[in-house]
Amino acid sequence: MFACHACRHPLSLASKFCPHCGAPIRGTSLLTKSTPDLRSSTRELVGMLSPMQVVTLVLGDVAAFVEAYAAADTAPETRKTFEALLAEPITRRGGVAKSHEGFTLGLFGVPVGHDDDALRAIEAATEMREVARALAAEAVDRLQFEPKLTISVNTGIVSASVGGDQGIMSVLGEALEEAGRVQGLARKGSIAVCEKIRTQAGSAHDFAELAPVLGEPRASLRVFELVE
Repeated sequence: MFACHACRHPLSLASKFCPHCGAPIRGTSLLTKSTPDLRSSTRELVGMLSPMQVVTLVLGDVAAFVEAYAAADTAPETRKTFEALLAEPITRRGGVAKSHEGFTLGLFGVPVGHDDDALRAIEAATEMREVARALAAEAVDRLQFEPKLTISVNTGIVSASVGGDQGIMSVLGEALEEAGRVQGLARKGSIAVCEKIRTQAGSAHDFAELAPVLGEPRASLRVFELVE
């Protein structure tokens, strides 16, 4: 049986993230249409990417919005507008962004890093959530429910390819997997960060540590929720 590499929870072959612990399935990457599909081997993908580097990641789970718009038979342009609105807080702060498979990913640190990338990422995540809330409030009558955007902010080493005006081409690495796990432990509609981001943020923001989840395979992972 196909199982999550992190917690061994059973998965379907179509799974991109584990529904139990939030870990992306190994080999999962965010790709543009011009890059090989997910059937390419990890070795081939790594060969296309840049050297490993430290980045700060903002990962937004937009699947609820995508499904809601699809159920409401909304024009594709509406989804593209939504994705552009979520990317703008990232790119305006010097990051790069890409939406793919129900997720919006922002990277700070490529191609240029900043000493305050953690704060830039948190500020971008906060604005992304406000944008999502405004759009959800406007569409709640049409969609019959109010979708929520859950965001995680993490930092670590990845191999990332950034293609000029095209933004993120591909990302691979443990930091992306951990961002998925952090997001999986977060409350719906919240912004959750790893311990390193909490430390780098200093006193600029307030956080509340989330209680450990029973069955979490890596007890060392500490997750903090941004206090509004």
